[in-house]
Amino acid sequence: MNILHIIFSFNNGGSENLVVDLLNSWKNKKDNLFLCVVNDFYDEKLLNKIKNRNVKIVKLNRKVGGKKTAGMKKLRNIVKKEKIDVIHCHSVNVLNYAFLALGYSFKRKYILTIHNVSIYGTLSHKSVLMHKLFLHKITAISETVKDSIVANGFPEKKIDIIYNGIDLEKYKNEHVAHDKITLLCVGRMVPSIKGQDILIKSLKNIIRNHSNIQCVFAGGNPENKDYISEMKDLALQLGVEDFVVFLGDCHNVPEQMAKADILIVPSREEGFGLVVVEGMAAKIPVIATKTGGPTEIIDDFKTGYLVECDNPEELADRICQVISSDQQKLVEEAFEMVNKRFDIVNTIQEMRESYT
Repeated sequence: MNILHIIFSFNNGGSENLVVDLLNSWKNKKDNLFLCVVNDFYDEKLLNKIKNRNVKIVKLNRKVGGKKTAGMKKLRNIVKKEKIDVIHCHSVNVLNYAFLALGYSFKRKYILTIHNVSIYGTLSHKSVLMHKLFLHKITAISETVKDSIVANGFPEKKIDIIYNGIDLEKYKNEHVAHDKITLLCVGRMVPSIKGQDILIKSLKNIIRNHSNIQCVFAGGNPENKDYISEMKDLALQLGVEDFVVFLGDCHNVPEQMAKADILIVPSREEGFGLVVVEGMAAKIPVIATKTGGPTEIIDDFKTGYLVECDNPEELADRICQVISSDQQKLVEEAFEMVNKRFDIVNTIQEMRESYT
């Protein structure tokens, strides 16, 4: 089977890192794998993490904001030359690009993965109709995402729920001794979605009980937005600037988790929450908000902790509780659960079945 994964840009985010793990762990010798990055906006370090020699990387180098049809001829030539059987699109917009470049056809199978909760509800009836006609499958990364797709009229029978998996070996690092209690928040710096401001607002209450603390934010700005500066200003306004560290774009998340005591996921919206699984694999307690995906991963007080969204006071209370109590049993149960449910090998098996 000749499989083409297509994505607009390739920077250090959850869906991109998932694609890296998928391609590296895909061992079926009957398959030929291709990754097509449409735009000229990509992270070379992240692309270099793809070590599987059976993967061919194609860059169309379309200028961001440039001509919409740029690169389409090259894409058509690749699909024809390589006799692509499956085109796996990782966003609605890139599916539209593929349709425009390659045409609506039953000669090859189009797969669309929906990575977040809100996007499918924004589509027109015409777009949903075209998806019904020409998509082989939609893969949803959680029940929450599936529900949002069905609610907008796409048939449930053509949706497969495939939970994101991880390469578990990457997280088997020895924990690094450190002086301060370290809270870690991993995610692209988009506070309106990822909720980094909520965690910063919670720090004042935490510091009253635990002054020997630092809060580390690992994640870069999106294109053309400097939210990191905004979050630094917020920390300064609240008087907690000495307790926060901003790493920016981070390529060593497993190493950062080995230095952390608690992983915080304060999101306002989370289709799945791959970082929750990563924290559990790294054997650190995870506190997340009740926003979609994390509620399907975490068994509250058994494998992690769930708090209400947009509630800095409750988040602070839960963090203080975790700091003050033994978490060994919880992290061991979470680790065992992740190994059973979220190994990347399981994701690949389910994904390949969805192609048939």
